[in-house]
This record gives sequence, structure tokens and C-alpha cells, in this order.
Amino acid sequence: MSKSGFGQMYRQFSSKLLDLVVTPHVLGEVPTEPTATDVNTITDQPIQQKIVCYVLQNYSRSNALIVDGETRRLKLSPALNPLVIGDHKEKASVLFLQHHDENNLLNPPPHAFPPRLLRLIDVLEQHPEIDIELIPVTVLWGALLQIEI
Repeated sequence: MSKSGFGQMYRQFSSKLLDLVVTPHVLGEVPTEPTATDVNTITDQPIQQKIVCYVLQNYSRSNALIVDGETRRLKLSPALNPLVIGDHKEKASVLFLQHHDENNLLNPPPHAFPPRLLRLIDVLEQHPEIDIELIPVTVLWGALLQIEI
């Protein structure tokens, strides 16, 4: 089995397991996808599909799975689907602002930009006509309070 096949199977299994114990609630405004009838008023051409990237503060696999599940449930661009921009491809449409530097685990620099963000900036410098919508996401964990009488 290929590495990507195993990764996808692991993601699906983890997501199903998380769904059994977690009930997410979306707070705030939910972004919407443009419909096929949306028209660019200047050129009367259909709007190209939005390129969406979800931004999380810290690396967390469970948070990424929660965001992916909610984006699928809300029929938005799935967070863990590959991010494809022309000939550039990223593994997922999730960007973690704080990440683990695998090259320097013992003495990490005080601040480093995420490699995925740097690659996206490079792509946008080469293709300034492309627009990426960055959607900041916060996942808050808590327990449902049960009232005893």
C-alpha cells in the first residue's frame, strides 16, 4: 500500500474515531462558496473556484481533523484535501502558524515562518493573478456541562 493510501486510511479512521467522542459547534460566521451563477461584474465571466487555506495557530492533528470534518459537513472546500495551485501542490489546505522544526528540535529558533506559508508566498510572487482566501480558525476544546438535580 502506498504511503498516501495509508495516510488517507489513517486520516479516515482517526476522523471516525474523533466523531464518536467529539461534537463540534461552529461559532461565528461560516464562509460560503460562490455558486455557479456568480458572475464577475467587470468581465461577465464566471468566477474561478476559490483557493481556500485554513489557518490554525498551533500544529494539532486533532484540530485539523475537526476542521476537515466541519468543512465537509458544511460543504466547503475540505481542509485536508490537497491544495493545488497550477503546477504547485501541497498535501493539505491547512496552514499551521507555529510548527515543529524537524531539523532543529533541541534548539528551535525563536520564530520561524511555516514552510508551507513560504512556499505559498513564492507561488503568489510568480502568479500575482492568483488569489488565496486565508480563513483563520480557532478550535476551542471543552466539556459539556451536565447538570445534576
